[in-house]
Amino acid sequence: MSDHSRLSTALARPFALALSLSLVATAAHANPAGDPMRATQRRGDGWVWYARGNPRDVRANPEGGTMLVGGGEDSNEAFAWFLQRAHGGDVLVLRASGADGYNDWMYDLARVDSVETLVVDTERGASDPFVVSRIAGAEAVFLAGGDQWDYLHRWKATPLRAALQQAIDRGAVLGGTSAGMAVLGEHSFSAARDTITSPEALRDPCDPRVLFERDFVRVPHLANVLTDTHFAARDRMGRLLAFTARLATTTGTAPRALAVDEETALLIERDGSARVVGHGAVRALTLSSPPRALRCGAPLTLRNVSVERLDAGRSFDLTRWRGDGVRTRLDVVNGTVRAPRNGSVY
Repeated sequence: MSDHSRLSTALARPFALALSLSLVATAAHANPAGDPMRATQRRGDGWVWYARGNPRDVRANPEGGTMLVGGGEDSNEAFAWFLQRAHGGDVLVLRASGADGYNDWMYDLARVDSVETLVVDTERGASDPFVVSRIAGAEAVFLAGGDQWDYLHRWKATPLRAALQQAIDRGAVLGGTSAGMAVLGEHSFSAARDTITSPEALRDPCDPRVLFERDFVRVPHLANVLTDTHFAARDRMGRLLAFTARLATTTGTAPRALAVDEETALLIERDGSARVVGHGAVRALTLSSPPRALRCGAPLTLRNVSVERLDAGRSFDLTRWRGDGVRTRLDVVNGTVRAPRNGSVY
């Protein structure tokens, strides 16, 4: 079931409506009986917290790793992997909009102490000590979908972002879907001026909408990597090529990219080995060299881009940047992506 479906269901429940009516602006508990297994809700300035399970912190030894989800329908297999690596600890969903659509589903999917959701929609909320404390006590943190610009401009220079980095550094399991996955690479398409399509980005890789953020978080094995989502469904190969070409010229590096289809996840172990689960594919892209002449206001030309397609069941080693998928080479000539030289489907 997708997060959107779970959110709609949750909002429709009379119980959820009763909880929302009982909230007060002074951050009161909606579970006065103190039953630790009941749903709990609390509100502060710029944040709302929902909890299912035991709201008290429990210490566990998480296994680490990163789950990259391309959006769309959520995979039980992927999320079971994510939750089991919390080793019975506390799971936290972070988001800038929405509600607690993941809590019941995750809590019922694997044995964990609790599943909590924090909706943090202002910088003030992202600086609240309660918000920071919930991240500090989490063994697994998942960034839900939405708008990545909300995460980047509301959270980046706040204690929330610092606490998230500390969680990653101490080995908490990390995951993200859609916008939540888009901000996990070293390089993020910011969407500060809305999105852009492949034809538009190929027509001018210096389009004012082609803007990036760097180091929102530092995730193991995702250094110098741009992450992208909803890949095949939204025909994003052209814009990914334009993005990496633009990054190469502005950073002086040869950036890599991981692009994940909807209903698909890349499950990354601590050692950098990974596997694909779901119904789509993952693409691992590498520029062989920076574009010789990227001209602003002109269509992109880019040669000899390496793309490896990894369907479900395939493996990839991020330390070697190579897997057991189908590898091909792509060219872009005058704004047009040319078919793979070996005739494969990218």
